[in-house]
Amino acid sequence: MKKFLENEIFAKRKKEFDILNLCKDNPKNVVLMPASQQSIYLAQYLKAHSICVDFFVDNSPDKQGTTINGTTVITFDEYKKISDEKLLVLATIKADIEKSIKTIKRKSYKKL
Repeated sequence: MKKFLENEIFAKRKKEFDILNLCKDNPKNVVLMPASQQSIYLAQYLKAHSICVDFFVDNSPDKQGTTINGTTVITFDEYKKISDEKLLVLATIKADIEKSIKTIKRKSYKKL
């Protein structure tokens, strides 16, 4: 059991390290999707490493236009208008990833 927990902690830290490096290596500002508890934790983690999260993106009308810890929640359509300048990070549990990807595909730009 102890070895399992050590492996889980290592895997979590590796993921955090990978996300941190992705954000540091990318010249774009960071946007997190959805506005979930995982995103809030990730935003705090990134802020502790001097990386600012510009917005949260969420499809829930109840969250859109609100702020979470000083960060505004915008719609996906609003994000699309600024997407060239931003790095979108899906900060979600595995069960919600497919839903987020379907939203992105459904609302993304038309391929030329």
